Parts: sequence; structure tokens; C-alpha cells
Amino acid sequence: RFVNWQAAHFCRHLLCTRASMAACIVAGSGSTDFPIESLPYGVIKPEGLDPRPAVAIGAHALDLRALVRDGLLEADGAAALASSSLDEFIALEPAEWASVRAAVTALLSPDSPLERGDALEKYLYRRDAVQMHLPCRIGDYTDFYSSMDHARNVGTIFRGAANALTSNWTFMPVAYHGRASSVVVSGGAQPRRPFGQLPPVTSAGAPSFGPTAQLDFELELGFILGFFLSLGLLLRFFFVFF
Repeated sequence: RFVNWQAAHFCRHLLCTRASMAACIVAGSGSTDFPIESLPYGVIKPEGLDPRPAVAIGAHALDLRALVRDGLLEADGAAALASSSLDEFIALEPAEWASVRAAVTALLSPDSPLERGDALEKYLYRRDAVQMHLPCRIGDYTDFYSSMDHARNVGTIFRGAANALTSNWTFMPVAYHGRASSVVVSGGAQPRRPFGQLPPVTSAGAPSFGPTAQLDFELELGFILGFFLSLGLLLRFFFVFF
């Protein structure tokens, strides 16, 4: 699994699907994938510095940890961003997330303290000049088998087109355990082909062991559960932080 700014693992608020209508002090951001209405969270490592939380705005990343340190980002929950990851922030309550988002939006709007002199430049880094890190510790993850097209394609391979979907597929969400250590940041790590036993080349030959010759690519949507889910507790959608 690969994580980047545009992945749901980055806790992005899916708010804006059209051109930005709000004013922003970062020039040109309104015509990009990350206008002021979006502001996806992530963890960046600028050259010569350690990792810190940030939001993407236009072609740049805004250093949230430095803003908290300098007393410019003040909101309920903002102190959790004075860290090297988003773990503490994700564990907060929705009201605190909203408070921080409103404060960051205000800082990027006209009449912000960041408009004074070259203050803004102190906290902005070009996104193509920073190294991305995983935004939080991935303790575990569950993979949901929720795409009908994908399920039908796989089912056809194993059971034929007539029985591609099992009878309960449309009624029961199918999910299976994933390997947390396989979640890495995209853009740098190369995918490692899984090894296994391969069929013999000829009917008289013996099986061989090696990397798979075929590897599929899937685009997936994820969500982060930022708190401990006690045994028996039913997960409601309003607990989920995108």
C-alpha cells in the first residue's frame, strides 16, 4: 500500500471538486488540486530538518509545527501538531479538528498575520522539494473487498463468469486483515514483488520458487481510525476521520 498527498490515508477532507472560490494568500493555489478548501494533512521532511506535520496548499506545503511553535497557529488541539507525526492530532475529537482547520484556513486567507512582509515564505516549502513520511503510525489495517468490478474480475478467474460474485457479496461487507508493515510512502519506495511457488514450465518439470511475474495496481480509498476500538464496540461512520 502506498501513501501520498492524494491518498485518503493522508486524512484529506474531500470538500472541493471544482475550482476554488475562496481567496488565498498563496498565489495560484486556487487552480490546483489543493486549494484552500482542501488542505490535506501530511508529514514532510524539508532538507536539513526533521519530519513535521503540514498541509498541502497549491504547489507548496505549509509547516504546521513551526506555526504552532511561533504562536501563530492557535486553536483547540493545535498543540498536537508540535510533533513529528499526526498520531496525537488524529486521536483528538472532531470539534478540535474543525477548530484547527478553521485556524489554518484563516492564516491562509487575506488579512492574515502571514501577509506581513515575507512571513509566509518562512513556513512554505515546495512540495516537490520535501521528502514525504508516513503521516502516522500504522498499527494495523483491514482491507475491505468493496469494489464490485474488482470482485467480479477476481471471481471470474476462480469460479467463472456465471458465479463470479458469491451470493452474499452484496449484503455482507467482505474484509480481511492486511500487513501493516507493507504500508509505505509512494514516490520513492519500489514495490516488492511477492515470492511464492510457481508452476512448472513443462508438464514434466518441477515447480520453482521466485517473484511473481504479474503484479496488479489498484486505486483505493482508505480511512484512519484514530482511537482504540474496544472489543465489541460498533464502529459508526461519524467516528471516522478523513
